[in-house]
Amino acid sequence: MHQMLPLNRTQRSVAYTQLFYLNSLDAEHEGNREEARDYLAQATSFQTDAQEFISTFESHDPRATHVELAEAVITTFNNLMQQGLITQGEALQAGDEARFRDARELTSDLNQQFLEASIAFNEYLVERGDQLFSDYESEMQLFGYIELAVLIIAALMVLFVRIAMVGAIVKPLDEAVLLFERIAQNDLSGKVSERGRNEIGKLFSAMQHMQSGLVKTVSEVRDSSGSIHIGAREIASGNADLSSRTEQQAASLQETAASMEQLTATVKQNADNARQASQLANDASSTATNGGEVVEQVITTMHGISSSSQKVTDIITVIDSIAFQTNILALNASVEAARAGEQGRGFAVVASEVRNLASRSADAAKEIKALIEASSTQVKEGSALVESAGETMREVVASVRRVTDIMDEISAASQEQSSGIEQVNQAVAQMDEVTQQNAALVQQASSAASSLEEQAARLESVVSAFRLTEGGEPYATCPVSCPPTKVACAYAASAS
Repeated sequence: MHQMLPLNRTQRSVAYTQLFYLNSLDAEHEGNREEARDYLAQATSFQTDAQEFISTFESHDPRATHVELAEAVITTFNNLMQQGLITQGEALQAGDEARFRDARELTSDLNQQFLEASIAFNEYLVERGDQLFSDYESEMQLFGYIELAVLIIAALMVLFVRIAMVGAIVKPLDEAVLLFERIAQNDLSGKVSERGRNEIGKLFSAMQHMQSGLVKTVSEVRDSSGSIHIGAREIASGNADLSSRTEQQAASLQETAASMEQLTATVKQNADNARQASQLANDASSTATNGGEVVEQVITTMHGISSSSQKVTDIITVIDSIAFQTNILALNASVEAARAGEQGRGFAVVASEVRNLASRSADAAKEIKALIEASSTQVKEGSALVESAGETMREVVASVRRVTDIMDEISAASQEQSSGIEQVNQAVAQMDEVTQQNAALVQQASSAASSLEEQAARLESVVSAFRLTEGGEPYATCPVSCPPTKVACAYAASAS
């Protein structure tokens, strides 16, 4: 069928190619060149399909079916394609109608040869298919007889094998099943007998090794389960104590963290206060420095006033001396005027007035001198006080500077102390967090230890149910912390 189908499609494509060539020529005669080109394109397409179908035909190896018939098909198709159809297409494309008609007659003859070769090959395929079908029916009938004979022989063999296997396999397997059931019921005391060197014997030998291995394993597990149970119980108790102490430590660390937070806040407040005090001390130092400068100016001014007072005193002394001399001169003038009589009376009056003025000047000079001396004394005392105040202000400035330096050091120390306490607070907070995590881990470990204790108790309870020797009793000790299983309690009941 894979050879016949592409061959038939090749015949159909060749027929369509010839038909569309004729349609193209007729359309050209009618003046429909567009339709003629379409027909020519369709003919070329079918011609290409014919070549692809013959290639598919060759890919299925038709020569293996019949060499001569297959060669005839391929040769006639190539002749039809090269000498007929391709020539027709070239003539139509060139517009040579005479050449097209000559090629068409040749194409008809070549197509007839191709059809005859194809028909002959297809008839051979049909004959071969019929022969294969007939041979298949004969072979199937023969196979039916053979199958019936084989079934009879197989039934006899199965019957014989069954009889042999019941004695050689089924009974030993029943015994093995009983042994496995006893092992499943935790009874390892059954005796496994030898069964030869065949597969059943190997099975019983393996069962014997398995039973001895289980006895050894259960014995070791039984001996170890008690120790594991005791150790797990001690671990659980220790983890419970550790969990309690860890929780107490976590609570203490929380309180410490709270106290450190309060201390940090207090130290920060002290640092802020120290910073403000340092600022105030700097301001006081600046103010005291300014006051010292003002006092220095006052001292200078007081020295100037004292010097001026001394000069005024000297001037008053000169005025007093002048007034005394003037008074003497006026007295002399009065004496001389008295001697002159009437002629010196006017001069005597003037001399008397001058003497009065001199007396008054002398009195005023004395009073001014007394006032100046008192003022000078007070100025000296004020200068001394001002100098003392200046010295005191210098000492105050120096003290304020020392206080400022100390306050700066206190502020820096408070800042470092605040930073250090904050770091300590962070460390305590981290320790608190780690302790909380450790507490959680300890609780998990405690839970795991409790679970391990329960599993160890259950293991001890389960292992105690095994019977290890013939006629022996199970090791029936069920721990209090874990309820025994049904099998273990059953063996314990039978032991009691």
